[in-house]
Amino acid sequence: MKIGSGSYEFSLRQDQMAQTHERILAALGELIRPDGFEEVSYRALAREARVTEITVYRHFKDHHELLRAFWSWTDAKLGNRGMPRSEESLIADITPVLIGFDEQEQLMRAALLTSEGRAMRMSVKAERRACFEMALTGATEGLAPEERRRVAAVIQLLYSGYAWLSMRDHWGLTGKAK
Repeated sequence: MKIGSGSYEFSLRQDQMAQTHERILAALGELIRPDGFEEVSYRALAREARVTEITVYRHFKDHHELLRAFWSWTDAKLGNRGMPRSEESLIADITPVLIGFDEQEQLMRAALLTSEGRAMRMSVKAERRACFEMALTGATEGLAPEERRRVAAVIQLLYSGYAWLSMRDHWGLTGKAK
């Protein structure tokens, strides 16, 4: 293949775009802090990522798109395997999820304790709720709709970063078995 061939250049460009995308998301992770962070501007994000502001806009057309991408990126960094889709995945994934929270404590605290983190979490609220309700379909069969909703809410809370934070801060517990 010639160096200047279209497919080689396309592949190289895709790799560069993926690396830039990762740098922008990693920069956002560095800028979000649980101690006073309010809003990250595209200008500050570009400076931290060492790209131009227009590059940030090319990758993320708006704040909502940036937050959704950051949520997925954060989940990957935390070891999350995505939203639970079954009772089996709820049980199998909880330990890796909590260990991921431990390993990325600062990022997790920022996701829980900042307004940006809240916006990020709220951007997937409907999807998260639907996944927990679906994962618990078998366990809640026969319950009234309001009771099914309550069961899903409690299980989602126990599976959440808030439960992890409370157990860690108030009880000194981590996701790792001792």
